[in-house]
This record gives sequence, structure tokens and C-alpha cells, in this order.
Amino acid sequence: MLDLTIVRIIFVLVISGCAYYFQPFQIRPPFAIAAGIALGGAIILFEMRLERVSLKRLIGAAFGSIVTDVTTEMLAQIAFTAVGIVILTTSTPHNSMTFSISSTAAFGLATIVLSCAAFVAFQRYGRTLATKLISRLFPSAAPVTESVASCIEEIYRRPAQVGLSVLFHCGGWVASALSTWIALFLMGVHARVWPVLAIESLVCAVRSMAFLVPNGLGVQEVAYAAIAPLFGIGAEIGLAISVLKRARDIAVGLPILLLWQWSEGRSFLAYKSVAARRARQST
Repeated sequence: MLDLTIVRIIFVLVISGCAYYFQPFQIRPPFAIAAGIALGGAIILFEMRLERVSLKRLIGAAFGSIVTDVTTEMLAQIAFTAVGIVILTTSTPHNSMTFSISSTAAFGLATIVLSCAAFVAFQRYGRTLATKLISRLFPSAAPVTESVASCIEEIYRRPAQVGLSVLFHCGGWVASALSTWIALFLMGVHARVWPVLAIESLVCAVRSMAFLVPNGLGVQEVAYAAIAPLFGIGAEIGLAISVLKRARDIAVGLPILLLWQWSEGRSFLAYKSVAARRARQST
């Protein structure tokens, strides 16, 4: 029973990581998800084996850390997008296309800021409301909800660690831009780092504005094709970079989804086998 519980918790973390990867405000490097899932699963396994803390507290810590991690990444994204807008307005010719892209990016930045402010406000003042709502709709989940809220409050009592998380995420955004620069270099396109950083930042802002589109399908491609020429990179090259990033998404997301289906399929077949055995025994 313990091993089955551990397996199910790890799969919850896997699916949470997959959902986090495909949410509209993030363009998260895939290694971050893999590392987070592996580390989170290992910690849960270790803690439960030693029986040091309760399962409720472990689940609260897992999901509470995900919530605060999303918050700090959104704060880092705000800084990253602002840098891109500054580079665009100071290093490109002032024409109608530049004005259109910068206006769209500014609107995207405002969207991120408002979303982040609402998210932080809910974490700060929405605990009572969330607890009452969950208690009414899902009474059995109320203790876990309270544990998640307590974990979030405990994390925010450590501002130095929260600030360090924001810095790490800023480094992740810059590393994502550097990976694009390396891809361009391997494609034979010799571009400077700062324009590539601006392109990644502005595409991120445009995707944030179009948050209603699942995973920014089509929006990302148009953004790369429109923004790249402003920095002397062909539209076809920008489109190729977008396709490359889609391939990365599939390479990371598809195995996780298949793993999830395999796990649920095994559980379903095991349930049917037990039900059939009980039916034969009753007859």
C-alpha cells in the first residue's frame, strides 16, 4: 500500500509539472521540469520511507512550493519582458512595425503584472475564502488545502529565499535566450546576444497577451516571424526557431503524457481484475 501511494504521489507531481509547463505565462526550460519532478519524487520517497512527516504535510509542501515557484517565475518574467522592450525601443529604427510590436509587448507586460498582482493578492488574502470553498465542495480535501496555505505562508516568511528564487528564474530566462542564440549559430546565423534576448523577451510578452490560446499555438509562430526581422534576422529563421521550440515541447510533454496513460491503464486493468475475481468468488 505504501509503494502504491508513493507511485501515485509521484505521478501527481509529474502531471502538475506537465500542466505547469504548458500554462500560458510560462516558456519553461524542459530541464527545470525534469529536475523538479525527479527531486520532488525523491524527497517524497525518502521522507515517507523514514516516516519523518505526514503525507498531508508532504502534499502541502509539494503544491505550496509549486504555487510560490509560479509566482517568482512570473516576477522574473516581468523583469525579462521589460528588458526586451527597452532593447527594442533603443536599438531598432522607429517605424510603424516597431511601434506596433512595442505596444503589443507593453500590453503583454501589463497583463503579466496584473495577473501576478492578483495571484499574489489571492495567496495573501484568499486563504480563508479558499478554505471555506474547498470545505464546502470537497470536505475531504480541506486538511490538505490548509496544509498548502500554511506552506505558502511559511515560504513567504523567508524573503531572502524568495528573492533568490526570482534571481534563479531570471537566469533561466536568460539561459533560454542563450539556447536560442546557440540554435541560430548552429543554423549559420551570426547574431548578437542582446537582439536574441530581446526577441525571446518580446515573444514571451506577446504569448502572455494571448493567454486564451492554448500553449500560444500560432501566436508564437507569428510573433517570431514578425519580431525577428526587426533585429536583422529573417522571418523564415524566426519561424524555424519557433518550430524547434515546439519540437522541444513535444519531446518533453509527450513522454510525460504517455507515462500518465500507462499508469492509469495499469490501475484500470488492476481494478477490473480485482472486480472480476470478487465476482467469481461471490458466485
